[in-house]
Parts: sequence; C-alpha cells; structure tokens
Amino acid sequence: NATTFAGGGGAIVIDNMFFGAYGLGASNFSDLINETERVKLDMGHGGFWIGYVNNQYKMLHLYSSAKIGWGALNVEFDDENLDYGEKIFVVTPEIGLEANIFKFLRISGTVGYRFVNGIDGSINYKDSEFSGMVGGVTLRMGWFGNFKKLNWKFWED
Repeated sequence: NATTFAGGGGAIVIDNMFFGAYGLGASNFSDLINETERVKLDMGHGGFWIGYVNNQYKMLHLYSSAKIGWGALNVEFDDENLDYGEKIFVVTPEIGLEANIFKFLRISGTVGYRFVNGIDGSINYKDSEFSGMVGGVTLRMGWFGNFKKLNWKFWED
C-alpha cells in the first residue's frame, strides 16, 4: 500500500557521521474496504537516526542512514467503538546521493527498505503489508564543518 510519510529530525554531525532522532507519520493511507466497513489506517514512528556521509566536501556524494524506532499502527473503523491500535518496531536503512546546495543546505535522494514488526494479524493485517521499498527526499540544514575543503570552483579563493 503506497503512501506518503512526512516528518522531521535533528542530529549532531561529527566528521562523516551524524547521530540524532526522527519522527515520521502518515495519515493518508488509502481507505480500505473490510467486508462492509470502511477502514482508515494511520501509522507513525520515531526514534534514533544515524548516518554516514562519504566525501561530503564534494558537490555530489554518497549518503546513507538508518532510522530505528517505535510507533503505532492505528485502525479506525466506521463504528468508533471498534478502533484498534498496534505497537510497532520499525527499521529503515537507506542509501542515496546528496548534493551540496549552499554552505548550510544539502538535499539527498534515497532508496531503502522499511522493516515493520509487531502487527500480530488480529485485524487481518501483517508486518509484510507495511514493510517494503521506500524512497525519500531529505533536506539537511546546519553547520557541516570545514568549508575550505568544498570542491566547488565558485568557492575557491
């Protein structure tokens, strides 16, 4: 089931590594039909965010990260008395390319895989239905270190 997640995070950059926290949520899963009822699914998770950026002083370079967190899958039925929530554990490794836009701004495009665990099947859903390939766009803003090493002609002395 394809959907769009939105969220944010913050991290500390140490050399080529970063360590921080993130939060993501999706409330626009397509409504599903469950026999005679409409079902709405919402999912959110947050936790630790770690990453490695190689040759970050070059204009275009490799970017990798992993998000490791906890959250919930909420199911809302037409009958409000039947709402259901399931605690989940999520791991999302990703890899991609990052571009230095300005001294303080970078943008990356990534692909990865979201592993979801904790959905027990009691509401006819399984972990595998929420696990799968993911693609992402990340904007990183902040102080990234030694700008004298940046490999851009228009920044050279």
